Amino acid sequence: MPRMRSGTSIAMPRLLIIAALLASVFATGRAVAGEAPLSPGRAQANVGIGLGRAPLPIYAGADVAVHRDVTVGGTAFVSTSGASFGLLGRADYHWNRLFDVPREFDIYLGGGVLFEGTGLYPRLHLGGRWFWTERLGLNLELGGALRDARALLGLTVKIN
Repeated sequence: MPRMRSGTSIAMPRLLIIAALLASVFATGRAVAGEAPLSPGRAQANVGIGLGRAPLPIYAGADVAVHRDVTVGGTAFVSTSGASFGLLGRADYHWNRLFDVPREFDIYLGGGVLFEGTGLYPRLHLGGRWFWTERLGLNLELGGALRDARALLGLTVKIN
């Protein structure tokens, strides 16, 4: 593989492959879409990878709806090398009702506080989910996460 210039992400070819896979998933199977966002008291779990500089972080977390348009939750991150770890407390506002977003999609904007290493860092994020069944969805989130991750890509599972 040719050497990349300084500042050029080696993960770009991976991002293109992931984008192509996402496009193929979105192009098929829309007939059995689920419903988003969550009703108050319901919860969902999220797992996936962070996209950005290597080593890529993996993450797992959960959100609980405290209002029909608001969820709160937490997420834990660890780099694939094991060299860094982070915890994120978060709150999200879901825009579905305000903008009449189709029920199989969930669009949200939120913020939180990330504890990583020895510091606390404020975070903002914009994300979306596409539920292809009543319980399973694909999640893409920009911003937030670890300081080295530009985006998160993962799976969402409604757990109650």
